Amino acid sequence: MLVIELCDQGDLVRMLEASEAAGATLDPLFVQRVVVQLLLAVAHMHSLQIAHRDLKLSNVYITSSGDVKVRPSCEMLKMRLRLRRELTTCGRGLWMM
Repeated sequence: MLVIELCDQGDLVRMLEASEAAGATLDPLFVQRVVVQLLLAVAHMHSLQIAHRDLKLSNVYITSSGDVKVRPSCEMLKMRLRLRRELTTCGRGLWMM
C-alpha cells in the first residue's frame, strides 16, 4: 500500500479541463510556480540517480496550498552511472522514438 499526501486540487489534466470548461485560462503565476516546482522535483530525482520515465500531466498533482507532488511510477528506475540509452521500451506511442 502506498500512502501519499492529500492532493485535493487533483492532477494537472483535471485542472486544465476545468479551466477550459469554464472558458478561462490558468493564472500565469500559478503556471510559473508549477513549472518551477516540477523542475526542482525532477532535479531532485536526478540527484538521487532516479529517472521517472512516465512524467505527464496526469502524474502531477496539486495540493490545496499549491504545492506540486509527482506521483511515483512503476517506470521509475535507478539510472546507470554511465549515461547510455536504455534498451527497454518506455512511454506511450511511437512519438517518443
